[in-house]
Amino acid sequence: GALTAPKPDVRVVVFPAETIPRTPGVEHLLGIRIQNHSPVVVYMSGISILLKSGRGLLLYRDVVTGREQSRVALRPGESYMWSTGGDDLLREVKIDDVIGVVAYDDIGREFREPEGTLRKILQDWAAEEERARGSKRSIEDEVNR
Repeated sequence: GALTAPKPDVRVVVFPAETIPRTPGVEHLLGIRIQNHSPVVVYMSGISILLKSGRGLLLYRDVVTGREQSRVALRPGESYMWSTGGDDLLREVKIDDVIGVVAYDDIGREFREPEGTLRKILQDWAAEEERARGSKRSIEDEVNR
């Protein structure tokens, strides 16, 4: 039979990030780190956000660096960073429809974030915005009395 190498141990870490100074026009920043824990080079070719509807949102441009996605050769022990804005996500995507961040290598293998990480971050952001709107309303009420 044909021998296939085991799938490399590539990990996708997703976290809320901030830049110093802040990135203009970006309220919520999502950091994504792709880590190669395997003993072989892995050629990464893209990062998307997968939705239950079957759609994938390609994170085409890094919002901090402006860099476009391209093929990255990740040697053993290496990682690379990607960042995307969470503002559009919160506006345009139902949080419940989010499966999570997925990274692809050149031959189409997918590597996913730990289940639910992105959803949790989006829920926290949405709650923060809700609180901010609430406190803004109460300030306006005070002013208008």
